[in-house]
Amino acid sequence: MIHFLYISRGSAGESRSMLCLCERLPQFENFKFEISDLKSRGVSISKQLHGWLESLKNTEIKGVKFLTEESVKKSRAKSEMEEWKTERERIVAENIERTRRIHEENKAKRNSIDEEI
Repeated sequence: MIHFLYISRGSAGESRSMLCLCERLPQFENFKFEISDLKSRGVSISKQLHGWLESLKNTEIKGVKFLTEESVKKSRAKSEMEEWKTERERIVAENIERTRRIHEENKAKRNSIDEEI
């Protein structure tokens, strides 16, 4: 997959080069706007391909032929751990908020009792 993305990035670069050449030729004078639009799309596509490449280079699974039962289990366990951490953070935040509200309610009750005395 990574190899394919490198080839795709190279093709996108070649396409931009050809568009730059066309932009200079008098036969394409009436297509300046379209050529400029295509060049900017090419840059955007190259950036997206680069992002995918970096993402794939940083993954533990290097490709389908390396996908084993053990790597699937590791990937699933990692995903489940991330979900657990997210859920734990949500519960902790809820508990902190609940404790803060209870503390404020108790403080308000103490203040009203102090005012009665």
